[in-house]
Amino acid sequence: MREKYLKNLEFYKIREQAAQYCVCPETAALLRAEQPCTDLEEMRSRLAETDAMTVRYLRVGAPRMAQVEGVLEIVRRAEKGGVLSMAELLLVGRTLRNFESLAGWYHAEELGDSAGSVLNDLFYSITESPSLSKSIFDAILSETEMADTASDALYGIRRSIRTAESSIRDRLEGMIKSPTTQKYLQDAVVSMRSGRFVVPVKAEYRGEVGGVIHDVSASGATLFVEPSAVVELNARILQLRSQEQEEIERILASFSSSTAALQPFFGVSYGAMLRADLLLAKAHLAADQAAAMPAVASGYAFSLLHARHPLLDKKKAVPVDIAIGRDYDTMIITGPNTGGKTVSLKTAGLLLAMASFGYLIPASERSEVCL
Repeated sequence: MREKYLKNLEFYKIREQAAQYCVCPETAALLRAEQPCTDLEEMRSRLAETDAMTVRYLRVGAPRMAQVEGVLEIVRRAEKGGVLSMAELLLVGRTLRNFESLAGWYHAEELGDSAGSVLNDLFYSITESPSLSKSIFDAILSETEMADTASDALYGIRRSIRTAESSIRDRLEGMIKSPTTQKYLQDAVVSMRSGRFVVPVKAEYRGEVGGVIHDVSASGATLFVEPSAVVELNARILQLRSQEQEEIERILASFSSSTAALQPFFGVSYGAMLRADLLLAKAHLAADQAAAMPAVASGYAFSLLHARHPLLDKKKAVPVDIAIGRDYDTMIITGPNTGGKTVSLKTAGLLLAMASFGYLIPASERSEVCL
């Protein structure tokens, strides 16, 4: 099928309408890359899949899916021993939840052979991993934050950090509230410099407050000093922070290993997810157009009954019956120059093009198309 025909028939506008319903960017790319069918059985199979998905969509609605992209590359890196980041693991978790959502949606209600059997292979190829997805979301709160409860060790380390920080704050609060020390300070506040708790000391009183200088204000009037009384506790906190990071890395490595173990089933499930997303986009468009599945003729003949041009307002478009290839193989369309002849020709061409890409058509289900 030549590209100029598809362009003149405005097929690409139809395809873009369907692409808007794709949840995942990769699905939209697959939809735009689709080629027309090259044989009758492929055409019948694609139309049957779209019809089955449309029946289910109209009966039970759409499954809940999150937008994901580039997950296969992430999983392949985990397979090679790479440690995934929290953001990457959350993406893996969202993808696994998509698998669960699709499988649950498909198996929740039996719709009979006509509405589901042609999709069995697609949905039965989705492998769920609910325990891993739950563990990921329990442990990782955001792209930059790990939950305290991600492991017993992490919980213990963070509790020790909070205890040490509380002790330092108590000491420094007592210091900045002391009438003896208060006069040496620029402000009665406790701040952080280089990961250590410090107090702002007036430069002229440097010798009055013992400790380590970690920073100086732009004007040079204020020194940020770590008082000697909290140096040891600050050092302990830095040590605990290092242990905390090591434990986070260990947890990420463990999740990465579990992710790698999902292959090769993950790749198969991911492909099925994208295919399901694509068929759901076509189903959504079919529902919008009140479209139906036509029969596919074995020869070069078609019969479009009550056909409407899908880019016209379906409430205003005048349906047309067009048939050719059975009783006659030539058609002459005459009439005044009001656009009806062109619309009729483009309706026939566009609907046949849509069917060859596996789209249902806005015409009676008694219609027949050809390759």
